[in-house]
Amino acid sequence: DGDGGFEERAGEPSTPELARRLDALGVSLSEGYRAEINLGLDAWCADAAGALDAGYVLVIDYGHEADAYYAESRRTGTLRCYAGHTLNAEPYREPGAQDISVHVELTSLRNAAEGAGLAALGSASQAGFLRALGFDAYRADIAGRRGLPASVRTANLRALDTLVAPDGMGAFRVLAFGKGVEGALDGFAAGAPAQASDEPAHSAPLATAEHMPLGGVPEPRMPTWEELVRGGAG
Repeated sequence: DGDGGFEERAGEPSTPELARRLDALGVSLSEGYRAEINLGLDAWCADAAGALDAGYVLVIDYGHEADAYYAESRRTGTLRCYAGHTLNAEPYREPGAQDISVHVELTSLRNAAEGAGLAALGSASQAGFLRALGFDAYRADIAGRRGLPASVRTANLRALDTLVAPDGMGAFRVLAFGKGVEGALDGFAAGAPAQASDEPAHSAPLATAEHMPLGGVPEPRMPTWEELVRGGAG
């Protein structure tokens, strides 16, 4: 623009692959709808599959299946920018000085993985995945551990609860793919999840200085996990 910044202009699609992706999903976008389409999924999945003789690919991220990703209620897209611990939706502001992120469209990811020869082995919320692996038993271990200062116990329990919050990080999606492997993975195994009364495989580790801050010092405004999962926050 006249001030030396970036100016957004409407134009023809940069590649017919965009329309082909939407057609393959049976998606038709209304006038003015904004969405992010990752055309690098096929190459990424092919690279991942090519790196494995036998093994697993575990994907954990905030995302949605195609019907929810392209829902009319999400017509402004999922693109978000982060700079100085603050959230904005201005990708042309301070280019190179902020992180730009979008949610994952999981249906196309799964299609690309299977097209690359990876078998889809499971899908779950992060909360369900962790609980199936014994999360509640580890939490109970810390809650009942003797000798812990109250502040340490509280901070660790709060951090654990954040991982499984149903409207926050617990709603992250976990997808597993495999190549040359058989059998169900524990985090996706059918049946009741592990209970808090179950004995954990080992003593639950405590957070250290290398982990995310657990409180005590005010931080600049950060988006909540609820905002990230919804693709909201403005």
